[in-house]
Amino acid sequence: MATITVKNAGAVQVYSDEQMLADVQGAIRAVLTSGQATTIFGAFSNTRADIDRLQSMESMYRARVLAARGYSGRNVADFSGGSGNDLPY
Repeated sequence: MATITVKNAGAVQVYSDEQMLADVQGAIRAVLTSGQATTIFGAFSNTRADIDRLQSMESMYRARVLAARGYSGRNVADFSGGSGNDLPY
């Protein structure tokens, strides 16, 4: 799984995509429920949050997490039969 490195006041932290996804989702919830100010991992703060940017980040991290779990982003139907749902005609 991919990681991101965040430098904050000289300290270096490494976060997984799953951690970043959870924090971005938390920031979106905070903006939607309490107003415009938000902070992500104590390193990125914004007093006028751009919800479109946060949603774009959420989409990116979600795709990366799902790809790491083996999901390709496509659903493929299996019409080969044998699933127990064969029609009698």
